[in-house]
Amino acid sequence: MESPPTSLALKRSRLLPPANDGASTTRRPRPLLAAAVYDVADFSRVDVRLVDVSSGAVAARLDGLRGGRGAHLGAAGGLVCLVGAAAVRLLDPATGAATDIATAPGDTTPTAHGHGQRTPPPSHVFGHVPATGEYKLLRIHAAAAPGQSQSCEILTLVGEQPTRWRPAASPPAPVAVASYRNKAVARGVAHFLPSPPSLFQHGAAAECDAVASFDLATEAWRPSLLRGPLSSSASGSGGRQVCRGHLSLAVLSGGLAMVHHDYYAGGCIDVWMLADVEKGTTWVRTHSLRLSSVLRGWDGQMVAAGDRESLAQPLAVMEDGRIALWVEVKGLVRVFDPRTGVCTEVADMGRFSNVVGLCTAAIGNSD
Repeated sequence: MESPPTSLALKRSRLLPPANDGASTTRRPRPLLAAAVYDVADFSRVDVRLVDVSSGAVAARLDGLRGGRGAHLGAAGGLVCLVGAAAVRLLDPATGAATDIATAPGDTTPTAHGHGQRTPPPSHVFGHVPATGEYKLLRIHAAAAPGQSQSCEILTLVGEQPTRWRPAASPPAPVAVASYRNKAVARGVAHFLPSPPSLFQHGAAAECDAVASFDLATEAWRPSLLRGPLSSSASGSGGRQVCRGHLSLAVLSGGLAMVHHDYYAGGCIDVWMLADVEKGTTWVRTHSLRLSSVLRGWDGQMVAAGDRESLAQPLAVMEDGRIALWVEVKGLVRVFDPRTGVCTEVADMGRFSNVVGLCTAAIGNSD
């Protein structure tokens, strides 16, 4: 039996297109959800599904990828990215091409913690810069000790080999990067919610909706945090209780969105879009979805213990106004139509799955 590797094994993987019934197809870019589905018997093995969020149809899949401690999966533009210990693999779902990029180690990697503590693996954010067509990786290391800043490195996935990680400045406040819900890349800028320590640093619980931003084109952090919609608008919070864990970031219609699950007063999922990126103070509430309309267990009926769904992360807003959502824990994709109030389940990725990101790939389309 093959033993699980300790890092991502960058070996050739198969890109498997869906079955073709002979009908003609038109290849044009379309938003696809990249979802990681883990092998229950071997969590170092992961399959990636590329799913049309409007219908739930699997457009393509990457099977048999190997992951380990510190491995990262990302999706941006038209590519899927696999980050290993010493190399990065870029995969083009449209062509099946795979490119391995050997990377030289950076100069800013933190040393191991003292007292025998194991250094946590760094987090990565994969993004596309529309203005230049570049793809970049931002690596964020955990702070070496409480009160210290997070060190960062940047890697451009173009140019001649060898490629080297370059040092980047630390964020203006500690940022949360572990969950996909804490970060989003919109129009070439990576945005992050603050990590819990920075809440105490900034002093006010309302500031838990602040946003730190890193410009992938200039490779610099914006010097100050953006104020979030709940703390910058008098009508935003409305006296509601705001918990950091109830907030998330998303990219909808190409722009940055903040999502607030209001379990206490409103019983809804509010979606705010950032309208003024430069000033970062103008947020517009575009959607307010009743929890009971998209999640089970909120309509007053009795449900079994553990069956009440708690989180639906918006994935995309379609041209006809329908909203695709990812139901956490269960790994479901649902589509809600605000015009009719009907919510349809279109895909089931299983409980051992999570969101990698959205990519736009020109894969065979039947429309």
